Amino acid sequence: MAKITYTKTKKESVYSYETGAGKKLYRVRFKKLMINGKYKQITKNSFKTIAEAVAYRDKASKEADKALTGNSDITVGEYYKQYRERKIKANEWSADTQRGTQYYFDYLVLPHYAKTKIKALNRAEYQTYINYLLYDREDPLRPGKTKPLCNATVKVFNKVFQAFVKSAIADELIDHNRLIKIAINKDEPRVKRDLTMDELERALTDLKQHSTTMSFIMCYLPILGMRRGEVIGLRYGDITPSGPGLLAKVHRARTTSKPDGTNVKTESSYRTIYIDGEPAKQLKIAVKEFLRIKKMHKAIPHQKDFIFISERTGKPYHPNTMTVMYNRCGKRIGVWPLHPHMMRHTFATQSAMASIDSELVSQYMGHKNLRMTNAYKEPTLEGKARVASVMSKQFEAVNRTVENLGVNEV
Repeated sequence: MAKITYTKTKKESVYSYETGAGKKLYRVRFKKLMINGKYKQITKNSFKTIAEAVAYRDKASKEADKALTGNSDITVGEYYKQYRERKIKANEWSADTQRGTQYYFDYLVLPHYAKTKIKALNRAEYQTYINYLLYDREDPLRPGKTKPLCNATVKVFNKVFQAFVKSAIADELIDHNRLIKIAINKDEPRVKRDLTMDELERALTDLKQHSTTMSFIMCYLPILGMRRGEVIGLRYGDITPSGPGLLAKVHRARTTSKPDGTNVKTESSYRTIYIDGEPAKQLKIAVKEFLRIKKMHKAIPHQKDFIFISERTGKPYHPNTMTVMYNRCGKRIGVWPLHPHMMRHTFATQSAMASIDSELVSQYMGHKNLRMTNAYKEPTLEGKARVASVMSKQFEAVNRTVENLGVNEV
């Protein structure tokens, strides 16, 4: 008997083939996660039309899902395997979300709840576990020693687990959320989130003294309220002149899991910002440095090339380079913690002090705010220029210090 060749169609898990008599038929073949945590191969041939094959595929998939989620005794660990697989397959999670969710389940959820039936989850026990994490958690690396978690970490854990519970409700494993109104209110010192003007000036002065021209500008640009990934995600073609300043498209971000670039954080993060004053001057220097380094490495610059590249390698800086530079700077100047996102908080604080319209600031920073009816509406160029102008005045003393250091010249 001649070997049958199966050819992929445009429909997922559906293949076409020809019989020995030359008749074209269709086959369905896919794997499905079962209750025992193993995958079952589902295969059926001899469909006369692609529509019949698709109908069978959808029916078989739903029946397999029902067999899994319809089990009232399913445990947290068993359901998590299916939950994770569906989120990834539906492309609902970014690589960073996958990694973060897996971390919380591996270290905080599954060690405690893996064998717990979902229907057995209850608020009293969950609050007790939350309190354990906040006050009495055992250090996994030092048995007998405690290593409690901070409010922020436990709140993220709760958010991750609550999303999991909502999925279980949608799959009718439970009829309502039993883990509501959870208290996470441990008294702890206020975490430093932004910088004073003196701290900002000292940080930028130190960074300039301990950096190359390109790496300093990379560390300086978060003063515009941009996220770390957005700064290092700026591409050569994203920068265009506009009057005395520049327009910068913020459309890509680089992260540790997506060093080659990915979409920015949210829909409202897609924006074009106006840059003037010292930030515009520094960005122009960065573009010239980019072209010089490309030429030095005998590489042709392209519109989609990232601007912030290493002079030594000619390649984009690692996404963590900026964070490492801030950490080292913080230790040298005695400001701790110090990380790039604090510049974004500082921008927001200073804009509030300058009484700039909060909607303009939200749009300029690409910060989703559901209370605003026009959260996704791009502000006018005049609005962008207004934010840039006022913030240039707000940071005037700091920018004058940067300019007077005289290391970077256009």
